[in-house]
Formats: sequence, structure tokens, C-alpha cells
Amino acid sequence: MKGADGERIWRFDASSTLSAGCRVSAPTIYEGLVVAGVHEAVSGGRDRLVALDAFTGQPLWIRTFEENEYIPPFPPVCLDGNVAVVDYEGKIESFSAATGELLWATVAGEAPAFPLVAIDTIVVSVGLSGKVRGVSLRDGSIAWSARCGDHPLGPPCTVPMQQGVDTVETMAMVSSTDEGAALFLLGLDGRMLERIDLCGIEPSGVVATKEHIYAAGKGGSLYAIDTSTLVNGGDAVIERFDASLYQSKGDDGEVAEDTAPGTPFISGRMAYVVFQGNTRDALVSFALEKDDAAEQEAPIPLALTNFPNPFNPSTRIAFSIARASDVEVGIYDSGGRCVCRFYLKGCMPGRHEVEWDGKNDHGRIVSSGVYFCKVKAGTLETTRKLVLVK
Repeated sequence: MKGADGERIWRFDASSTLSAGCRVSAPTIYEGLVVAGVHEAVSGGRDRLVALDAFTGQPLWIRTFEENEYIPPFPPVCLDGNVAVVDYEGKIESFSAATGELLWATVAGEAPAFPLVAIDTIVVSVGLSGKVRGVSLRDGSIAWSARCGDHPLGPPCTVPMQQGVDTVETMAMVSSTDEGAALFLLGLDGRMLERIDLCGIEPSGVVATKEHIYAAGKGGSLYAIDTSTLVNGGDAVIERFDASLYQSKGDDGEVAEDTAPGTPFISGRMAYVVFQGNTRDALVSFALEKDDAAEQEAPIPLALTNFPNPFNPSTRIAFSIARASDVEVGIYDSGGRCVCRFYLKGCMPGRHEVEWDGKNDHGRIVSSGVYFCKVKAGTLETTRKLVLVK
């Protein structure tokens, strides 16, 4: 793991800690833990689930699976003290995040197409043939199952939809069907609410805001589906966005028609999509309409947090801003004296991070105690208490 400045904090070598030939899957960070699956690529080897201390990299617990029980290289799902994984036969198991104890396991289902997704109190598993299962995080019981097309093209995502004065959580995913690609909209109880044909678009995964569901299509385009039309039972209104910025090496600035789109990523007023081709990949950005962007930015004009807290010897200070601004981050002692200050010029909307190493502006280590972090961005200002322990 690396710090904000790229300096290595610790390194976990599964081959030397566990056994030779181990490969570590994508990790999940959850409440001071780094949790990842480990595959032992030797004859008779067994897969493991490992939880590491996020600050030191030391193993806290290791769970060894049964012989011939293998888990895909997906990141685990962590929620409400549970760590859930799915194996290649579709069996979902949940372990205590604190101890690694097995809490529950489902029967085998369908081989998974994508990582598990946690939505509310349900873990959602999407099978290779389009079967979707919702499993209760509490006890592992099958809450519901549904069929979404013949072959899923991307993992599900939550869609907050406005119904009158209430916001209702739903779930969307894209699958291929006999007629072409289609978007399926389900309730959190597994009920099929809507099916929207996306023939000719051929998207992969989708991402949603309160106003729109976004999907990227072949050839470098982004499509937005107005969720208000779905709530009111009308025909889906689909808007196409053209690229506002294109970045790829050694070509003419156009996305080939045969490129495969990735799942969009939204940050502020922009959406970003990676399109993969046979000979080159392209990163394309799209400017979104203002109302949708404001929905994401308006609730928190200046947010501040830090991790860990209490800390020793350093802590990462993260803040989010809604508008571009110069930012000042100051660390003050309990007497109101500034001990350390960071200046960040021209910060763009979104999340930013600095690391305080427990030293003052002169490079001297400060004493343990309570400190206050004050962040100023334009006319906005917020403060957070920090606790340095030794």
C-alpha cells in the first residue's frame, strides 16, 4: 500500500507469507482492513481469504477454503461487519470482518459473471446466463431471484428514482437478449419494473444518478436515460452525448466503431469511459448537463475527513469541493497556534488529499494531543478534530 505521496507504507507478499505461487485478487478496504482473495496456483493448492491491517499490512486473519472450492479474482463485498465472496459455482459465503469466522453460506447457484454487489441489506449475484439472485446479508437466505436476458454485459448498479416526494432505490443492469441489448430495471425485492431495448447501442455496464442512467455505446458515444420518464410509465427518453475530450496515443482523435465500451465513471460535471479496441484503447470524457452534476455536488459544498483518527505517526486528510478553488489546509494546536500549513493551487471540483506526518512547518515532530484541521476553499471553511497518539 502507498501513501498520498506515492511512498510505500507496507507490502504483503503472499508467496512468502503463505506459500509459493500465490496470486492476490483485487482488494477491498473496509473499516481499517484490507481484504483480498488469494489463489494458490499449484496442484492441490487451496484458495484463501486474507484480512490485513490497513495501517501495518500484518495479517489479522486468514480463512482457507475447502479443497476444489475456488473463488474468482473479484474484490470481496464488505458491509455491516460482513465480508462476502462468491466461488466459481455460485456459492456465496459470508465471514465476520472482525474474526474471519464463517457466518453463513448459500447453496451453489450459477457461475458468477461479475463481482458481488451490496445493495441496501442484500448481496446481489449475477450469473453468466443472466440469472440474478438477491441474498440476505443477515442470514444468507435467498431473498429473491430474477432473469435478466441471456448474457449480462455489466454489473448491476443502484438507481435512486423520485416518486412524488419519496426517493425509491431500484437496480439497473444491461444484458444481451435475442433482440439485442436491453436495460433491466428491478426493485430491491427482485420485481421487474422496466425493460428498455438498447439495440444498436451495445453498452456494457451502467451507472446512475438521481436524474439519469448512463451507458456507453460502441464508437465512442455516451447515452443518458431520463429516469423521470420511467417513473411515470412513459417511453424511455434516451439522449446521446458526443465526446468533449479524447485521449489516445498515435491516432487521429476518433474512436473506431469496433471498440468495446467500459462502464462510465462520473465525477462532477464529467463522465469518463475507456473504449477498448483491437490495436488501441481510448479514454473519452463527456460533459454532462448541469442539473445532473448539481445533484451530485450540491449536498456537500465542502466536506472534510481524515484517516486514521486517532493516528500515529501520520494521517491522510481528504476534502471535497464543489467548485474550482485555491485551498488552504491548516493544522492548529489546542491553543489556536498554526503548526503546519498546506497550500493547494487551482483545485478542481472533486476529492483531494494531503498527508500530515505529525511534524510542524520546521520539520520537527509535534507532541501528542488534540489538533484541529481547518480547510478554507474560497468563502467556505470547515474544521475537524485530529488526535495524535504516541
